Amino acid sequence: MKKFGALFFICLTATLSAWLTEPSTETQALVAPYLLTENHPAKPILDEIFGNERVSINLKTLKNAGFKDLKLRKRGIVFARHPKLPGYVIKLICDYTGHSFNEWEKTYRKQDEHLEFIGRIQKRNQITEIIERHHFDQFITPRKWIYAIPTEIDPPQKHTIVKKFYLLVADDIDIVDAHTCYTIWKTAVDRDFVHDYFVVYREARLQDFGPPNQSFTNSGHLAFIDTKDWPDETFVPIPRPFFLYGELRDYWKELVLRHFD
Repeated sequence: MKKFGALFFICLTATLSAWLTEPSTETQALVAPYLLTENHPAKPILDEIFGNERVSINLKTLKNAGFKDLKLRKRGIVFARHPKLPGYVIKLICDYTGHSFNEWEKTYRKQDEHLEFIGRIQKRNQITEIIERHHFDQFITPRKWIYAIPTEIDPPQKHTIVKKFYLLVADDIDIVDAHTCYTIWKTAVDRDFVHDYFVVYREARLQDFGPPNQSFTNSGHLAFIDTKDWPDETFVPIPRPFFLYGELRDYWKELVLRHFD
């Protein structure tokens, strides 16, 4: 009986200490170039929200901290706004594994959220470079930064909890509703617009493309919002996009056949 009790204690301790309480020095070095600066207007507000209690445990704790428009995406990422952060949105992965399940990969999120967010910033920067190099003035990309969640307060020690260290902050783009976005694609774009969009698609090797990943804004721009960075070897050109119609869909197929083997 004593042996069983000792074994149970060892297993329980191993389970509870399976996650780090602070990010490794290697992780901190990787994240450093993408962190919010101390003088960024969102930094003191985020410090106030996350500095006094563990807000990022689950959707309930986020709601209790004042976050609005909470949406749990299929990849286990939560989208949210906060009234104290006008002009910005956040994306984060909760400590609670029930709210961090990645339905695409059928796995629970571990302590690697920084790689997800770094990839999104790098892809955003790549798209921005393409837009600026080609002088495309009809496209925009929201700026993105990483915020380090204060580590002093730990989440509950449970087998369903994996402590996370970082979240993503982005400009809140004033996009049109989904119906209007599809209507614009169907009625208000021309061959020149489709050609320029294809250039960005080809050079950035976009895999999350079309609405809602890129949505029109009330200012008339097309915003590249979702900039997840996928492995390059998984890129497969799409010859007939679902959001293009008639002659423009045929034109896109012509571009794909011309520029991809």
